[in-house]
Amino acid sequence: MGLMTMFQDRMKNAVCGLCFVTLSACAPIKQNYQEFKNKPNAYLKSQCSPELRVPAGIEHEPLLADDRVPPGEVPQKAASLLPPESLAQKVAEGKVSPKALKRVSRSELQEKDHVWVLMITDEPDRVWKKLEKALNRRKLRILQKNQEIKVYYILDTYPTDGKITLKTPIYQVHLRATEEQNTEIYLLDNDGHKPNAAVAQRLLTEIQQGLQGHAVHELPNLLKKLLTEQ
Repeated sequence: MGLMTMFQDRMKNAVCGLCFVTLSACAPIKQNYQEFKNKPNAYLKSQCSPELRVPAGIEHEPLLADDRVPPGEVPQKAASLLPPESLAQKVAEGKVSPKALKRVSRSELQEKDHVWVLMITDEPDRVWKKLEKALNRRKLRILQKNQEIKVYYILDTYPTDGKITLKTPIYQVHLRATEEQNTEIYLLDNDGHKPNAAVAQRLLTEIQQGLQGHAVHELPNLLKKLLTEQ
C-alpha cells in the first residue's frame, strides 16, 4: 500500500512538471504569433534583399550579349524596283533633290474636229507661265493677256512684212485643260472665229518652237538696210 502511494505521488509530480514546461514554452510562441499577426505584410515593404550569387562552376555569358542575335526570323530589307544608278533611285536614296523629277513637257501639233491644236503634256498653269517667254522668243507681239480665262492677244506681223500696221491681224491664243490634265493651245481670230488651217499651223508651230527654247534672231539694222536696197 505504501509503495502504490509513493508511485502515484511521483506520477503527479512528473505530470505537473511537464505541464509547467509546456506552458513556459507556449508563452514566446504566442507572443511571436501575435506580432506576426499584427504585421502580416511587413515583408512587402522590405528594402533589402540578399545579393544573388551564382554557384561556382555554372557561370555563363549573358543570354543577349551585344554581339549576339536571338534566334528567329531576321527582317529583310525590301529590294528596290528602281533601276540602279537611275535618277529616281538617286532621289529615293536622298542623293538628288525630288525637284529633279519634274515632268518634262512634250508638245505635238494635232488636228481635232477640223481645228488645229498644240497638245502639251503639262498642266495649263505651268504652260501659262512659260507661254509669254515663248511668244517673245518668236517675236510674236503681245497686245494683251487675261490670266483668268487664259488667253493671249497677239499680233501676226508675217503678212505685213514684220511691221505693225492697221492691217496687221490679231489672234487669240487660248489654253484649255484636257481630261488627262494636259493642255491644248488653239487659235481664234479677233472676231472669235477659227483661222484658216495654214495660219493656225504656222502660228502654233512658232509657239511650239518658242516653248522649246528656240528664239528668232533678227538681223542687224545695217544688214537689213543693205538687203532692202538690193
